[in-house]
Amino acid sequence: MGAELVRVVKGDFERATAGHHAPDDTDVIGLLIIGWKRAARDAIGVRIENCVLGHDASSQGPAFIDCCATLLKNRGAKAHTMEPVTGCVHLAVEAGCGGTTFALQQARTVLADGRHVVWVCAEMPDGQRFSQLYEDVSPVAVARLHMAAVGDNIGHGITSALGLLGALNSIGLVIVDDWTAKTGKAPAELLTSIRSLIDCCQEGEVPLLLISSAYEDASGKGWKSRGGLKVETWFLHPEEMSIRNIVKSDSTQQCTLGDEGFTPRT
Repeated sequence: MGAELVRVVKGDFERATAGHHAPDDTDVIGLLIIGWKRAARDAIGVRIENCVLGHDASSQGPAFIDCCATLLKNRGAKAHTMEPVTGCVHLAVEAGCGGTTFALQQARTVLADGRHVVWVCAEMPDGQRFSQLYEDVSPVAVARLHMAAVGDNIGHGITSALGLLGALNSIGLVIVDDWTAKTGKAPAELLTSIRSLIDCCQEGEVPLLLISSAYEDASGKGWKSRGGLKVETWFLHPEEMSIRNIVKSDSTQQCTLGDEGFTPRT
């Protein structure tokens, strides 16, 4: 048992309760959840407070309380979440480092904020990993994830993504996972498609995350990214066990990779 007071600003509660029937508390400034137990959420005591309203909301039922629990979890986790991708980023990944997990985590944050995510990939992410990371994401939020697994035809998936960018005005992130093969040069036609997507995202100010396998330079000059794309490039490398380094042009962020995804190390 325990208690935690979480400051809530206008709009947070609506996002947390999206898709659920709940009272309209748009001016909520505090949310107190006592004794949150995953196995018995209907036993949680909840109180909503503001300058006008003060009542015990535990009688509202499990759906309402589930929303409150989700809000508490999401807001409590903010201090441990990764910095969101902004602009266009090419993430070059050493094999087995968690590139898809990083993308799923970025997408999760955007979906929880009420926006859409467009995801193009060769194969669907691992179902077990997806379930771990999205266990507490509502079905309404997951429905905003537009995922296209297109096999070797990534160019076709990019064309679909461009169509969605033209049709939806609430896209918060575009992801192309494993956009090119792990060996050899990226085909010229695929590079043309990728550059068109970059241009479209830049014009619409929509964040874009491109993921591919990094490779070691034959001359011994370190790790390289594929395609020579003119965007910000990050490298994801292992250090030891579950420790990962995200290497940017001007900094390195060390993280722990666990069931909840990447957690920055302090």
